[in-house]
Amino acid sequence: MLIRVARSSEFTKTWGIPPYSAGEEQDPPEGLLKNKLFASLADAELVLRFFALRDAVSEDKRGSLRSLLDKYMAQSVNFTPGEVDGLENLYLTTLNALISIFGENAFKLSANGRLSRPLYDALMIAFAKKYISKNNLNSEYIKSALHEALENDEKYDILVGRGNTISAVHERVQLADQILAEGLR
Repeated sequence: MLIRVARSSEFTKTWGIPPYSAGEEQDPPEGLLKNKLFASLADAELVLRFFALRDAVSEDKRGSLRSLLDKYMAQSVNFTPGEVDGLENLYLTTLNALISIFGENAFKLSANGRLSRPLYDALMIAFAKKYISKNNLNSEYIKSALHEALENDEKYDILVGRGNTISAVHERVQLADQILAEGLR
């Protein structure tokens, strides 16, 4: 499922990975093989990060990012096919909602246009946790609030500047929640 989601059109477009092409499992195109995220399986890890960090935040788990990812993968062996389908749906629904808000700039830093994994973590987790059922969000307010947060040194540090400790992730998600709440005005 991680690989299937990482090869979805929404994901590949967001992360600048060449789109899926028929037969790539047997004969991947050269452009795909040269993509750093795809070649290192970092694309699938990004999907895993969402699930593992979402679980860690909601269950107040502790540990390094690596150990949280490893433990979540071990735990996922016991998931039923229905649970896996539900998780895939949650991921794609969340990603599509954030794309509808931010467009092609989802998870990009306004200063340099680079994609940010910490920003991705924060927005995806906060949105899935509280805003996924809201269909009246004002994207202009949300974009403005995110831009202001990224222009503020302290908030920038929280969103993208700190390490990947679980406490830093908690802070990121809390700030992302505040940013997304602007869309409820």
